[in-house]
Formats: sequence, C-alpha cells, structure tokens
Amino acid sequence: MLPQSSTAGNLEPKFYTGGGTRFYLPVLHDIMALEKPPLVVTRGLADAQAHLSFCQTEAQQNILSRCAAIRRATPA
Repeated sequence: MLPQSSTAGNLEPKFYTGGGTRFYLPVLHDIMALEKPPLVVTRGLADAQAHLSFCQTEAQQNILSRCAAIRRATPA
C-alpha cells in the first residue's frame, strides 16, 4: 500500500519504453518526491527509465537535487 501522501497517481513518464522497469516507475517517483534526496546516483542504467524517472520527478516537484548516472561499459 502506498503512503497517503503518494504522488504516483500524478506520474506520467515522458520517457517510456514498456520494459520491465515500468512497474517500478511509480515507486521510484514516490521515493524521490517524499525523501527529496540531495543526490541520486543511478548505477547500471539498462534502458534508463529509472534514471529518467528520478530526473523528471526532480524537475516536476522542484526538488533541489542532482541526478547522476553510472553506465556499465560493455566489453568490446
């Protein structure tokens, strides 16, 4: 059950590919909106939906935060 102050109902992802990460986007949105962390580091981007969800929430909720991403390099 989501907290009563949940804002997940307001989430409309601007970047959405329909992958498996889509089920976590509302939860990630709520975590960002409720906790308002000063720094978010996303490691291992996969399809980048999680990272972009954090960035979108930061912008929409006017959260003073920084979003950084660490991408796993694939061997050549």
